[in-house]
Amino acid sequence: MLQAPLFLHVDDDEDDLVVFKEALANTDPGIELQQVQGINDPREFIELVKQKVPCLIIMDLNMPGIGGKELLPLLKNDPATHKIPVVAFTTSALPSDRDYCACFGVACLTKPLYFEQMVASIKKMLHYCSCSKSGKIISDK
Repeated sequence: MLQAPLFLHVDDDEDDLVVFKEALANTDPGIELQQVQGINDPREFIELVKQKVPCLIIMDLNMPGIGGKELLPLLKNDPATHKIPVVAFTTSALPSDRDYCACFGVACLTKPLYFEQMVASIKKMLHYCSCSKSGKIISDK
């Protein structure tokens, strides 16, 4: 049996996690979602990624403690995780944050204000994912 594609979503804002979950279910209910609210130990997070092997990691850049900026180099420099697509999903509109993400080959999307915009953002994220609900490869990124 074909396993459902998995998105791993990391954010410190509980409201953002809830809205994302609802929008993803509305967009593509065939995608499994695992959410992590904040990161305390980056090594544990890397081990989680290695165990779960998501088709896409969505992460906030700016979180208390360990944020996306600290996790990106760990993910992209580890041979077991460097090919997993990552999308930075942030409220930041700073060009320096976008440039930082680009250094790691990571897309940077701004968190939207409205549900319909969240659905549109998730549809964009599907293009970065290595699989779709049918399990077919849709991108090599």
